[in-house]
Amino acid sequence: MNIDKPVEYTEEVTSLDDVSTKGWAALCKMLGMKRSMAFRKREELERAGAIYCTREGRPPKKVMRFFPSIVKRWTGLKASKGEIV
Repeated sequence: MNIDKPVEYTEEVTSLDDVSTKGWAALCKMLGMKRSMAFRKREELERAGAIYCTREGRPPKKVMRFFPSIVKRWTGLKASKGEIV
């Protein structure tokens, strides 16, 4: 699978128990990286379909969300290519 193409949402990728997680802080904690490093990988994560943005709250503000299973799959694909995440 090419990591530049969006991940297709199938049962093997996300289960019904997999819940969307909110925020850069949660993503950074999961990946074990600093926020500045995560921001540098933002375009790559969006192209892979690992993260997406929504508008939430009143007034609506842009919020980044991700599914942990898709991010784990993305890191596995990166590691299999020998790239450092």
